[in-house]
Amino acid sequence: MKKLIIFLFLSIIFINNAKADDKKLLKEFSLEEQVGQMIMVGFRGFTTKDDPTVSYLAKENKIGGIIYFDYDMETKESKRNIKNPNQVKKLSEDFQNLNPKLPLLIAVDQEGGKVQRLKQKYGFPENVSAQKLGDLNDLTLTKWEAVKTGETLKHSGINVNFAPVLDVNINPENPAIGKLQRSYSSNPDVVYKHAKTTIEGLNEKDIISCVKHFPGHGSAFNDSHLGLTDISDTFKEIELDPYKKLIQDNKLEMVMMGHLFNKNVDKNYPASISKKYSDLLRKDLGFNGVIITDDMQMKAITDNYSLLEQIELFLDSSADIILFGNNLIYEPKIAEKTYNIILNKAKHDKKIEERINKSFKRIYTLKQKLK
Repeated sequence: MKKLIIFLFLSIIFINNAKADDKKLLKEFSLEEQVGQMIMVGFRGFTTKDDPTVSYLAKENKIGGIIYFDYDMETKESKRNIKNPNQVKKLSEDFQNLNPKLPLLIAVDQEGGKVQRLKQKYGFPENVSAQKLGDLNDLTLTKWEAVKTGETLKHSGINVNFAPVLDVNINPENPAIGKLQRSYSSNPDVVYKHAKTTIEGLNEKDIISCVKHFPGHGSAFNDSHLGLTDISDTFKEIELDPYKKLIQDNKLEMVMMGHLFNKNVDKNYPASISKKYSDLLRKDLGFNGVIITDDMQMKAITDNYSLLEQIELFLDSSADIILFGNNLIYEPKIAEKTYNIILNKAKHDKKIEERINKSFKRIYTLKQKLK
């Protein structure tokens, strides 16, 4: 009985201290600054001066992250953000120097194989595909590849890798996953082991890993870049296994929600903007880290929802960061519009302000790893 009383007493002290820390944090960062942390955006240019809008937003704390691409999908040109290692490093340094209050999340898709932005032709080391690593099934090699990737990203000033892919290769003909050799295996245990090793290798070089695409894109027959991907009849429960195990191992830092529709879970919305799916990840699987949407300019979203609807659904879920790649479609003002809509809603609804506070605390905790 005495031990129980001591435990309860210490628990009360811990909870009170945590609440005090939360209040102090929320006083240090205004609502306006918290809203900015929830937005990640892509841009055009090799320097911060090439896109004054994004540079201004970063300086004024109106965005919390940026994403690099090497190819502009709208102009069909290899003129985007990546020219060579020194240029990328300078670009990252200049962005971080715009506002030192909180570091920007600077992200890239550097999976290896057919999906890597820092390519050999620009002077970066080559990375093999996840499928190759899974086929070889040598965790030592996978670790070596991850550390090598981490070194490349760190030198480039990039601190978030949108990898590893946790999709289980159920349908090898899947145009977005299997055909591009982005999955480690059709065996969820192999996916889990190689993803865990990859995360550990990236972490050794202080790189945050963001796994994708929750709840699983591996069984699909189409590509969410081109339209809504319905996995209602193809999704298998084993596709959640890598997430469950990595959460149990306390390895997951960040999860990307896919534009994947499953009427058996949510009859109305895809996972990326679904409260039911974010609840599945947080409440059922126990994930307490940062959730980011997949690119909201993919046709799966833009063909079905206005910007206002996207933001309202995002806020109704428990996702923390809304991503606009600004590559499939180029909208120079998209981040500013999003910021203004979220801030306006928060100022008129206390519940939305409290919801933003929760996301901000998760993002802030993640960013402490970057200092």
